[in-house]
Amino acid sequence: MATTKPLPTEAKPLSGGKSLAWNDYIVNGLLNSSGANSTYGITAAGTNQATATQLNSVYNQVDTVAANTGVNLPLSTGKHNTPYQNCYVINNGANTLNVYGYQGSSDTINGTAGSTAITIPAGSTAQFISAKGGAWFTGDVGETGSFTNLTVTGNLNLGSTGYITPTPVAFLPASVTSTTGTTLTAAQVGGGFITRTGPTAVFSDTLPLATSLFSALGAFYPVGTSEGWFYVNSTAFTATLLTNTGITLSGVVTVPPFSSLYLQLSFTSATAATITGYSTANSYITLPEILVGTADNGTSQTLTTAMVTGGSITTHVSTGGSTPSLTMPLATAIIAAIPGFGVGDSYLLRFINSNSGTATIVTNTGITTTGTLTLATNTTRDFAITMTGAATLSMVSVGTGTNS
Repeated sequence: MATTKPLPTEAKPLSGGKSLAWNDYIVNGLLNSSGANSTYGITAAGTNQATATQLNSVYNQVDTVAANTGVNLPLSTGKHNTPYQNCYVINNGANTLNVYGYQGSSDTINGTAGSTAITIPAGSTAQFISAKGGAWFTGDVGETGSFTNLTVTGNLNLGSTGYITPTPVAFLPASVTSTTGTTLTAAQVGGGFITRTGPTAVFSDTLPLATSLFSALGAFYPVGTSEGWFYVNSTAFTATLLTNTGITLSGVVTVPPFSSLYLQLSFTSATAATITGYSTANSYITLPEILVGTADNGTSQTLTTAMVTGGSITTHVSTGGSTPSLTMPLATAIIAAIPGFGVGDSYLLRFINSNSGTATIVTNTGITTTGTLTLATNTTRDFAITMTGAATLSMVSVGTGTNS
């Protein structure tokens, strides 16, 4: 049950910053004869102005607040034996408290109809002031409390001890694995490091909307500041970055296979941003110096990538047959089998023919051969394998030898 305790009616001026204990109250400075009283143990009720709990005191502590319930302010008269009328509302409940104008009145709150609730977060306090009948105003809804999606119109005054603690948002390096071009997300860009895998041909990725980027990152990178980020193309194919609504894209926008691009993002407004690509760099991987690939059985067949890749110098042995035709894997398969293999990179492939007759090397899609492709029995032949494009290789015979 709500309990009301009136304060004494006579004024008690105090000086020197002293305090005077009076019943349950400690008053600092001048206690004005306002007939002020307090009520605690209040239970909020209803879901609108007509059904909320009516407040009647200057100081009101609402201790029970169910979801969506509320209270009504006293009638705004603008006078209460003082130059203005005060009403303090303390939300000591577990849920957000709705505050309406006086029941049955046309009182407004902050210029809005009293039927529209002002909300006070749990654990917070609000002061309402009326200098003119029919109109309440409040500027401080809660000295403490948490807010989600707080929108401020005008100035937000925190005072000498006020502060705002934003909720941290975790942005982590991202791995994008779509097999075709895709639209990047604001969280991926915000993570600062995107690793791109998946595509099996040249592809294009679209940047996020400027509004999406600002929504996710604007609190950390306000208008006029910049954020650097990397786009790492870990595929064997060229990637191109495409603009999106609100984005001005300039500088380097294509990323060669197995290369990285450094970019900078800068917001010019909440709906516009510039993204500039500055430079690319190769991503390298160290291969074993010499590797003997899986041997074949001497029959005519299409070789696997495990037979002809894996080392800076890769050796393949054909044995157990007579005159096999050995078809190379697809160029794209070879490229994909060598992480970090980029345009201009090469390795040496050595064939050893231990069959009883001549072996013949046969090209495949994407491979351009130069020189002799046959090996007599018990001989070797070396080929320089060079990546010439996103899906092409050259295969040049560079020497022969004997095998004993």
